[in-house]
Amino acid sequence: MISFFAWKSDKSGLGHSVRTKKLFSYIKKFYKCNYYEFESLNKLELYLKKKKSNIIFLDTYILSKKISNYLKKNFQKTIIRNDFQFKKLKNFYYLDDFRYFKKKYKKEKNCFFGQTYCIPKKTNFKSEKKKLILIIFNKKKQNFFFNRLKLLLKNNKNFKKIFVNVQNKKIKNEIKNIYNSKIHGFLNSKKIKSIANYSKIIISPGGQTLMGLIEENHYPNVISLSKNQDYYSKILNKKNKINLINKNNLKLKNNKFTNYINFSKDKNLLRKKKLLQIFKTHETT
Repeated sequence: MISFFAWKSDKSGLGHSVRTKKLFSYIKKFYKCNYYEFESLNKLELYLKKKKSNIIFLDTYILSKKISNYLKKNFQKTIIRNDFQFKKLKNFYYLDDFRYFKKKYKKEKNCFFGQTYCIPKKTNFKSEKKKLILIIFNKKKQNFFFNRLKLLLKNNKNFKKIFVNVQNKKIKNEIKNIYNSKIHGFLNSKKIKSIANYSKIIISPGGQTLMGLIEENHYPNVISLSKNQDYYSKILNKKNKINLINKNNLKLKNNKFTNYINFSKDKNLLRKKKLLQIFKTHETT
């Protein structure tokens, strides 16, 4: 049995739970699994004490020494994804399909980083784009995000704009008065990606929604809203997978196919094999 645990709270947003649910939904096709969410370490500890799993997958914002010791003693394997928000600990496995692999991890057999471990899938990317700008808000810092947007959208008057996840009423009213637009309070990731397929330009914060877009080989313009988002955004910008917007760059670039993930049949079979191997009870490598 594999138990998946995801941190979910107002403090950290939905990123941890969204990506863990996606991974859980794929892995359960091959292994017996269950899924849980927790908003505190006390709740996580209670869950762990009730479970008789062989393997634990943990996606969390924080971790304590007490829980780390409990995991070591009571489970055959613990796999962690934490965006390196806390120090990497010995005896655990680390999975991060969005992290570019660094040379310093090559000798560490318990680190599984990079696109090789993304969930295999097909793409629906459209080569012909409409005059459409998709703008995805983050739950937090909506005023900061919108102020940046106003500078970016000055020269795109002929484009229809679709605003997603806008919760601030004042911002909604201002959008209606200024732009040729459609506003959505919330759309799930599947719907966002379907709109992105037809968008000439995409503007997004640097969180989980961005990761989903890049995994579909889109090229978004990114406004980073936190230190954790900064880490990934700077690397992806350097690799030419996104256009990072900052004080030195206020120029929007068109959406394009980035080939961040190769969707060939052979690559997908290899990706599936490597991903499933991480969740085996006994290592075969």
